[in-house]
Amino acid sequence: MYANSGDGPAPPKRVGNTTLVFAGNDAKYVGVATVGGEPLGIERAFATRLVEEFADDAAILQIKMGYLARVEAENLLAMVPKRPTPNGSAFAGSRACMPCHAEDYRIWQKTAHAKAMQTLVEVHHHNDPECVGCHVVGLEYEGGFVSLEKTPTLKDVGCESCHGPGRKHIEDPENNKMGKLGEAICMNCHVPAHSPNFNFETYWKKIEHGKR
Repeated sequence: MYANSGDGPAPPKRVGNTTLVFAGNDAKYVGVATVGGEPLGIERAFATRLVEEFADDAAILQIKMGYLARVEAENLLAMVPKRPTPNGSAFAGSRACMPCHAEDYRIWQKTAHAKAMQTLVEVHHHNDPECVGCHVVGLEYEGGFVSLEKTPTLKDVGCESCHGPGRKHIEDPENNKMGKLGEAICMNCHVPAHSPNFNFETYWKKIEHGKR
C-alpha cells in the first residue's frame, strides 16, 4: 500500500499484514516494493525519487494533464492573495536595474534564474500557483507578477525576487538602499522537496555577482 507523508518519503512501516510505503508529496517520489519468498510477500519496500529514467504512465499522465487544464480554466493564479510589499516600494522589473548594474544584469541573463518561467512552460505548470511563485517576481505581493500576458517583465527569478521591490531604490538610491542578502533568502524556494541537492556555496557560484 502506498501512502502520502509530508514533503519527502518516510521509512516504510508494517501495520498488521500490510506494508505502508510512504511516497512523499507533490508526486516527486514513487513507492517501490519487491515481492518474493515463501510464502509470497514483500521482501523490500522503499521510496525513490522520480527521475527521467522512469517512463510516463499514460493513465497517470492523462490525470495530470486534466488537473493542469482545470488549474488554467479556473484561473487559480488570479486567486493568489496579494499583500503589501515589505518595504513599501513597487516592482520595476530586472531590466530597470541594468543602467546602474550592467555587469550584474549581464551575469543574470546567463543564469537559470533568467529562464525560470520557461522551465514551467515546458512542463505546462506556468499557470499553477503552487509552482509559479518561485519562478517569477512578487506573485504574493501587490504589483507583482500576475500572468505572462499581463506582467511579462516580472517573469523569471529576477533581481527583485531576492533583493525585493526596487522602484524606490531606482528613483532615489542614496535614500533607499537595498539590504545585504544571505543564504536564508535562497531557502524560500530552494527547499528539500524542490531542490534536494541545494548547497549555498555551490549554487552561489552559478549566479555570483555584486558584493557579498
